[in-house]
Amino acid sequence: MKKILCAVLAVLMVLSFAAGCNNGKDPSKSTPKKGESTNSTSSGEVKNDNRDRVDAVGSKYATGIEIFKPTKEQRNVRIMWSVNWDYWQKQHTEENPDFHIVTKRVWEETTGGQAVVEVVAETEQHQYIASAVASGIAPDIIPAIASTYPSWQMTNFTKFFDDADIKDHIELSNTDLWDFPASDEYKWNGHYSWLIPKKTRDPLVIVYNKAKFDLAGEKTPMEYYKEGKWTWTQFKKTARSMTDVKKNEYGYTGFFLKHSYYLPIKRDVKSGDFYVDWNDTRWSKWQTELFDFYQTLPLGPRRDYNSDNYKTLFPGGSDAMTSCYLSDFAAMYAISKESGGDELRIAPIYVLDVLGDKEIIPKEKVWGYCICAAAVNPVGAAEYIRLEALIAKNIEKEQPEFGALDSYLTEDEKKALRYTNELLDKRQIDPKDKIYGIGGSSVINDFLNEVVYGEATKTFQTVIESCKPEIEESVRANNKILQQYMGK
Repeated sequence: MKKILCAVLAVLMVLSFAAGCNNGKDPSKSTPKKGESTNSTSSGEVKNDNRDRVDAVGSKYATGIEIFKPTKEQRNVRIMWSVNWDYWQKQHTEENPDFHIVTKRVWEETTGGQAVVEVVAETEQHQYIASAVASGIAPDIIPAIASTYPSWQMTNFTKFFDDADIKDHIELSNTDLWDFPASDEYKWNGHYSWLIPKKTRDPLVIVYNKAKFDLAGEKTPMEYYKEGKWTWTQFKKTARSMTDVKKNEYGYTGFFLKHSYYLPIKRDVKSGDFYVDWNDTRWSKWQTELFDFYQTLPLGPRRDYNSDNYKTLFPGGSDAMTSCYLSDFAAMYAISKESGGDELRIAPIYVLDVLGDKEIIPKEKVWGYCICAAAVNPVGAAEYIRLEALIAKNIEKEQPEFGALDSYLTEDEKKALRYTNELLDKRQIDPKDKIYGIGGSSVINDFLNEVVYGEATKTFQTVIESCKPEIEESVRANNKILQQYMGK
């Protein structure tokens, strides 16, 4: 209870000072004045008739891109990323360039300024931003993460991309650059608080160590998938049959199962208030399945893992399966190849047959950009984000269909990925079923630690019942913040 109340008070404090944040700058000095014409070329650069622009330099992937000519104050941009930044640096090569790394170099060579990256773990980002805002040194660019929506919007952490001072710099009207169906899902009060670039789909996949399956004489996930039998039920059987605790070898490792736990926090389409849908039977059944899988010891998944190390540990060969996004598998494959590790292969995510599903419901990595409402350099941030999206697009044009993995993936794997991407393209989320990342986080995390790392003896339903009062209180507190934000 104390944790929840402290968290709520912290959010309210952030709201009080973030609402009054102002950089003290006149946006009109760094943006086109009303009536100035802005033209967009086919390559994506914005050309303004009354504003100096320069050619981006420092990489062949900057060819054809122009950015604004920044003032001395606008040359330096501060960016907050997660620990993924370290992986992007490690996997970046000239043959397989990472657009984040390329953009940093291009920005610095073109502007003469610096793009300073601050690496902050996702679990610490909210408090980091709150402290930075309070100190007047907020980062300019912050990541768009589903778990933070709409908490960051309600606490005025994020600036709107359709604000007058930055909308031309971000080239908000470019439908070839930005994924508006995806960005629309994260609008806040009708404004774009997120921007998600158009890019190749990045689906969640099952990764398996083919050598271990061959040695055990077990069918692989891909073989089950081709037979139409790759279900959650079969996944559990396979994970358990490939587990040998005495040898410290597990059928499944990773952290995506842990992240499958969530609270059914939704938003009333009429009132706009948040509420916990405890009557969501699909949610309760799925959470119970996950709970029971973890508690089937010693045949549950490996517990000594975290989101930072599994990508480097899995190629070591002790475990049979894990799950990650395709882009993360590319990094995992590179590590395995360099170390002479076992052959790693992929298969689509399983069908949730226990919920009555007949088809996979694919997940993908959805990431994008936010600009901090208290950013010191919002105009520079907008130009940097646009530059990064254009560079990513140029890199993608020169890469084969599946990038660095294209020559490694089998035809069965490529066919499965294409089908998964088709399902993602068709997917639509009913607003009344949308899940929000607010409220009860510390409660559910305490529970997860008990389940994943401890020896939980209760049932999932018993634990949830004991947490309900605190979760409900947290949601009510968030509704008060929402009402304050809306001026009610």
